Amino acid sequence: MLTKSPEAAPDKPTYVEIDFEKGNPVAIDGKKMSPAKLMDYMNTIAGENGIGRIDMVENRFVGMKSRGVYETPGGTVLWAAHRAVESITMDREVMLMRDSLSPKYAQLAYNGFWYSPEMQTLQTYIDATQENVTGTARMKLYKATVLLSVVNHPILYIVRLLLLLRKIRSISKRMQQALLN
Repeated sequence: MLTKSPEAAPDKPTYVEIDFEKGNPVAIDGKKMSPAKLMDYMNTIAGENGIGRIDMVENRFVGMKSRGVYETPGGTVLWAAHRAVESITMDREVMLMRDSLSPKYAQLAYNGFWYSPEMQTLQTYIDATQENVTGTARMKLYKATVLLSVVNHPILYIVRLLLLLRKIRSISKRMQQALLN
């Protein structure tokens, strides 16, 4: 199994920082990795913390119900981190439209229609929505729970810098006035 039970997970939380560029995870804790290595690394870290196990009943394409236990520890954390970065980089209406198309995308993928015209159309749209999804999500992993700790985006640094410059200007003006009086 990839995942520990929540009871066997560590008693201290694990924190990871996941960097995204144009919607794709590219680094963990500042270390750039290939997609395969990144997923393998996240599977290990998240699995150790009991994250990503689900027991479900689903409707198969052929019309029967099937029960399965699935493990996606790395995918669970990456999905949560990606959503966090999207929340500060993506327009609300674009996000709503993307979310309305997600079930169709999942259905096409599940049924193996990767190269169908409708899948290619959906993929083109999704790729366009990810153009600005760049930033870092700091995630807290603890006993089968994934929590967002902090999200950073390059524009937030600019905003902070502008606020700092405004404070410096204000202090400078007060100092000039104090010296003249």
